[in-house]
Amino acid sequence: MTQLRTFVAIETGQEVHGPAEKLITKLCRSRAQVKWVAPEKLHLTLKFLGDVPPTEINAVCNAVQRAAAGKQPFQINCHGAGAFPDSKRPRTIWIGLREPSEAIQTLQISVDEELQKLGFPPERRRFQPHITLGRVRGGGSGIQDLGRLIDQHTEFDAGQILVEEVVVFASELGPRGPEYTPLSRVKLK
Repeated sequence: MTQLRTFVAIETGQEVHGPAEKLITKLCRSRAQVKWVAPEKLHLTLKFLGDVPPTEINAVCNAVQRAAAGKQPFQINCHGAGAFPDSKRPRTIWIGLREPSEAIQTLQISVDEELQKLGFPPERRRFQPHITLGRVRGGGSGIQDLGRLIDQHTEFDAGQILVEEVVVFASELGPRGPEYTPLSRVKLK
């Protein structure tokens, strides 16, 4: 039985795509080897589940529904470029949030708790909300330049998102990168 690589996320929408694309263009000047995320695929992950049997997908979607129950839509401000583990050794390049709201923290905790009831392990690391822009594919001379460019854009304004739904996605890795298929959309009310 084929498993579905699954995650729970917030889609970014058009408001962030244009600014993100501009930032990626600026960061590309480093000539570092980076696999950039296409703007239309940008998202903010609340929980990565990994491979899930198709027979468990309905339970996962129901758990996310319970986690979102009673949560109101909220606004997030996408702001500042950064990297994990840091800009001197960038592996994952991202846009962060200006003052992450209590609403997103509460939503993430609820999703994590509901999915723990299904046997998914709790997050070990502290939730640091971010939108992944790209992953560094190799070393080379461009890495230091990339780090400097990231540091120059720590105050980058990437726009606002009105979070009105949470999406359970399946991710299929293909030759042109991952393809994301929504399995369930849960409205915040």
